[in-house]
Amino acid sequence: MATGKKYLLAGGCSRSGTTMLASLLGASPECIAPPETDFLIPLAKAIQAGTVPSTVDAMRDFISGHWRFRFWNVEMGDRPLAVERPDDPWSVYRAVVFDAVDCYACAQGKPDWSVWVDHRPGNIRWVRFLVETFPDAGILHIVRDGRAVACSAIPLDWGPNEILSAADFWISRMARGLAAEAAFPGAVHRVRYEDILAEPEVELRRLCAAANISFSDDMLENPWADVPYYTKNQHRQVGNRVNKGQAEVWRQRLTPHQVELFESKAAWLLGQLGYECVTGMASRGPMLGERFRAWLWGDVIRVPLNKCLRKLRRQRALGLHKARSSRGKPANT
Repeated sequence: MATGKKYLLAGGCSRSGTTMLASLLGASPECIAPPETDFLIPLAKAIQAGTVPSTVDAMRDFISGHWRFRFWNVEMGDRPLAVERPDDPWSVYRAVVFDAVDCYACAQGKPDWSVWVDHRPGNIRWVRFLVETFPDAGILHIVRDGRAVACSAIPLDWGPNEILSAADFWISRMARGLAAEAAFPGAVHRVRYEDILAEPEVELRRLCAAANISFSDDMLENPWADVPYYTKNQHRQVGNRVNKGQAEVWRQRLTPHQVELFESKAAWLLGQLGYECVTGMASRGPMLGERFRAWLWGDVIRVPLNKCLRKLRRQRALGLHKARSSRGKPANT
């Protein structure tokens, strides 16, 4: 099933535009961009731990039973698979995963797809495994101004909810992508979120050349991504044409003091990545009281609150999915 099919990861720090990039590439007739693959790495861990047998049926059951796979709105079925090396668990794994993507692509009217765009940002930390498991894998490391990432992440029900932890979050996630670039310079290609917004055609043509994909005007005119209801609120811009103004929204939404606090921790990395700082090395770090308030709001209040909010969001999304599926309507609208 995977013959002639390729894996392409658009990864990086969360809120850096991986889904936006996938929606642009997904408009190509060659590419398919399913919802996020939260089952991909957990399945690999389960195989390595020995809790999932190295058989097609066991791996299919694992994927089918994963709650995020339900949002793909497909059944994997039991069609026979041509596994290149049946005695190799990773060969079986590769065949089963590509089969899941193929089922999705066929349901979307793209049976002739050749490139699967995986846009789960956190998968960038598993680049070595992905490059070793998927032949000819391509990795796009998307980089975004950390202040914009903070501005985008703080209101959500996961991740950092105040500016100090947002700086730590961005630095640690950037480290994963930069490490991947250093370890696999031939496979990992960097792209800046701001460059895509400023010159989308130039950047997309460059990325298509790197990933061996034919550029299509539909990437600019008709971006496409299947965003489940579960993540629709945080992906409201996905599927629209690129908007250059999105790059600077953080300047209006963050206070000058928030910007200074962020730069007190991350000015060095912002500068190395080519982003101009506002206060830079002169930034004043947080006072003891500010650190306490950040801990109180972020760790004591928001962490347990976020768990409840995510649980409710998940229950509502799965309930809506079940109700709409039973009526034969698309469940991701």
